[in-house]
Amino acid sequence: MSGKRTHDFLLACERGDKRFVSGALQQQQQQQQQQQHQRGGDQGERRVDVDAQDEDGHTGLQVAAANDQRDVLRLLLSSGADPALGNSSGWTPLHHACLHGHSDAARALIDAAGAGAGAVHARNRFGATPLHVAAAGGHLSTVK
Repeated sequence: MSGKRTHDFLLACERGDKRFVSGALQQQQQQQQQQQHQRGGDQGERRVDVDAQDEDGHTGLQVAAANDQRDVLRLLLSSGADPALGNSSGWTPLHHACLHGHSDAARALIDAAGAGAGAVHARNRFGATPLHVAAAGGHLSTVK
């Protein structure tokens, strides 16, 4: 995605605009299919870039998690978004959900990452795991 498109996509994720996010993902997938067809057929499955990042490395999944936009979060996860992808400071979507005490979003991210996955134990550049972040913020329901 281009810079403006990424910005608009992240803004829609922040606001919980599921319709815009879904449309952007569908449009990008259609464009990729057209490009693939023009190059002479199937060259393997191409994944829609649901993990597009801004200049600081923020993804739609991180923004949705930080703002407790659970419908958008589920849409992105079902579209293949990487729950372990961190930004330039090493903050994953789970770090963001835990920072704000969004327990349901945190649970969805943990479930998507699978048991024992790196996202749960990921450390940001300050050495904090999502559990550290939740506990430091006093979000006991998220810690549990």
